[in-house]
Amino acid sequence: MISLNNLNAPAISDDFGRLTALAAFFSDSKACAARMAEIQQATDAANELIAKASEIEAAHQKQREAIKAERAAHEKQIAADRARFDGECASRAAQIKDSETAIARLQAATKAEREEAARLTADLRLRVERVRSAAA
Repeated sequence: MISLNNLNAPAISDDFGRLTALAAFFSDSKACAARMAEIQQATDAANELIAKASEIEAAHQKQREAIKAERAAHEKQIAADRARFDGECASRAAQIKDSETAIARLQAATKAEREEAARLTADLRLRVERVRSAAA
């Protein structure tokens, strides 16, 4: 806002006095031209600031979009990694289950063979004992 109190004319409190000061200001072409130059410089400076602010806002928007795209790519990669990991876990769980089944089968076979070996050992000892008894 242009203040009429900053003019070269003395400060006047009533409306008529201000009107007179304004007329005096406009009649002084040098003061009027200087004031218009100041206003133009202020306008140019404001326009430059607005342009810089627009550039900064555009850069921020570009960065926000880049971050959004990176986040989407990262989330997609996480989902793919998680799916791969879940698949590996399921595969390993199946391998463990198969191993447990094989171990149980081998333990049962080992137990049966151990029992058969114990029976044969007892039978052989009995035979050896009979042979020793018969030889004595």
